[in-house]
Amino acid sequence: MVASLEFSVVRIYKQRNKKDDKIEIVGAGFLISSEYLITCAHVVNQSIGEKDVTSTKKPTDIIECDFSFIASGKSLEATVEVWHPVKFNSNDPQDIAILKLKDSVPSQAQPVSLITSEI
Repeated sequence: MVASLEFSVVRIYKQRNKKDDKIEIVGAGFLISSEYLITCAHVVNQSIGEKDVTSTKKPTDIIECDFSFIASGKSLEATVEVWHPVKFNSNDPQDIAILKLKDSVPSQAQPVSLITSEI
């Protein structure tokens, strides 16, 4: 059975200096296993305030997110595990980041089904 996307989608926040600072959503990601998310590298860069979207240095910052449809407002933390930044003027543009959650996901959360494809 394929899970509805609402059980796997996360909102990714802009990094805050203090927990009571205003929350700003910069992008989305998807749960791909019980402890990993997939998103775009440019979303991570925007989250941490990195202006150079092509930076090859893997971020070490904490990325804050939540499951907007099933646990809105319950903030989770993640770190960058796999880093493939944007590559302009390339046949392999990439722009992928895999995040490892530091927290347990809500009980209703379900990973998306991924498929492979030849492009």
